Amino acid sequence: MPKVRVALLCARVLIDQESNLLSYIDAVDGLTTEKFPFAFPPLFVCLNLKRESEEADKFPVFLRVLDPDGKIVVESTKHPLTADFRGRRTLRLNIQLARFDAPQAGLYTFVVYTVVADQEQELARVECDISVSDGGGGRGGAPAPAAGDEARRRRAGKPKQSTSRRGVRGT
Repeated sequence: MPKVRVALLCARVLIDQESNLLSYIDAVDGLTTEKFPFAFPPLFVCLNLKRESEEADKFPVFLRVLDPDGKIVVESTKHPLTADFRGRRTLRLNIQLARFDAPQAGLYTFVVYTVVADQEQELARVECDISVSDGGGGRGGAPAPAAGDEARRRRAGKPKQSTSRRGVRGT
């Protein structure tokens, strides 16, 4: 099974045709919405794979999206992609997601897998945390703190942050 060197979600993928340089633009590990269901924006699940020389050049690739409860939201079993190394040792696999609705807040998991001898073999998991906006950003108030900021402040012994029309203040 190929080794995963990179696995991420992003909004755009650029590959320079002359230099073959790769750029992942707007990497995503979390999104914020005001209501549910939330329409996921168009994203890519990006993998960079490395294989051993004796491994197969081609194999089918499937994608499954799980909601926070572990229920399948999207699955690509009818139309698998083909990972084709074409004799190379590495492969860039950029899977463009179709739009879908997220029914609730929480951690969504994007599972990329293959099937060998009728057995699923997971290649990678990428997660995206969907949270509900507190309404502070974009309406005259200061942007809401990022989800991990509160835990970092507590560890550092700093006061809790809250938003108001006048901006961010300690409480």
